[in-house]
Amino acid sequence: MAMTKITMLGDGGVGKSALTVRFYNDEWVGDAYDPTVEDMYRKQTDVDNKPSVLNILDTSGQEEYSAMADHWIRQGDGYCLVFSMTSRKSFARLDDIITKITRVRDVAAADSLPIVLVANKSDLVADREVSVDEAGELAKKLSCELIVASAKENFGVTQTFESVIRSYRSKVAGSVHESTTPRKMLRFSAKDCSIL
Repeated sequence: MAMTKITMLGDGGVGKSALTVRFYNDEWVGDAYDPTVEDMYRKQTDVDNKPSVLNILDTSGQEEYSAMADHWIRQGDGYCLVFSMTSRKSFARLDDIITKITRVRDVAAADSLPIVLVANKSDLVADREVSVDEAGELAKKLSCELIVASAKENFGVTQTFESVIRSYRSKVAGSVHESTTPRKMLRFSAKDCSIL
């Protein structure tokens, strides 16, 4: 059974843990903010009638843990970029995160990677600082799906993780089959190396 590692990335307090825990065991963790450093969740699910095991890495959005971000990005097969619709700062911070992903993964643009943009806290309509249209423009730029979600209301949560799996299957798993061209075999004999 295929295993996919999903890394949750975003500013502190945007609801990465709330989305993860809601998906993992359908619990609402509440409004009290308890900063995460690094938590791992594993869940088996079916996406489009194909079984998958998800390893979800829930990461910190706190500045003091930013040095760990390279490690978290390297571990991911796919990424959930989460921002809060009630925080323009969290939306603006995504630019730095996207730049870091492209640097760590050594790609020209993030649109080649399995990414889903998640607009969380959509239930707080009166407090919105970021519109769906604005988020949609960023998703278009990244060639990824935008999920408008609410961990509290359990809206868009399952779709978030299913979308990452689909993106991974189409962008990464599919490209493995396309790139299986024969390669020249290299043969070594004992005279080619020395044992020290």
